Parts: sequence; C-alpha cells; structure tokens
Amino acid sequence: MKMTKEHYNKLKQLLDDRVFNKLGIEKILEHKQKVIEAGKCKDIATRLAFDILWGSKVILDKSFNAYDLGYNDSHLETALKHYCRKRSLI
Repeated sequence: MKMTKEHYNKLKQLLDDRVFNKLGIEKILEHKQKVIEAGKCKDIATRLAFDILWGSKVILDKSFNAYDLGYNDSHLETALKHYCRKRSLI
C-alpha cells in the first residue's frame, strides 16, 4: 500500500514544522556527518530518515499515527526517503 498524497502531505508538514524549519538543514547535515563518521551504519539514507522521524516525535502525534492508518515501516521508509531527497538531505 502506497501512502496517500493526503497522508504524505500531513507527514511532510509535521516534519517541516518540527525538524526542518526548527533545526535547519545545517544541523541535520551535521547529524548526518556524525553518523557517517561513526562508521556504524550501513544505510545512511534509512538511518537519517528514521532519525528525523523519531526526533520529530511525529510517530507519537495523535493527529497522524501512521501505524494506526495501516502503514508499516516499509511505507514510512519510502515516504521519509522521498521527504529527505526533496529537502536535499540524502
């Protein structure tokens, strides 16, 4: 099941409000560089995508609970990577 455009836009807005606009691209890219330098992660794109998700606490938001909407981690990963590519983070 692909995430609907409506749900993706809600996720995007929450991530923008809670992470991208709050921290700025520089802080996010600094975090990405630290993860790379630590050398303990094989898939930086997935790691960064989920770090952004969990850091934003969107998953706990009652107005958007992806799991209750029927999405799983694979759906979230795809949507999050799309978000990160659009924001030039990966």
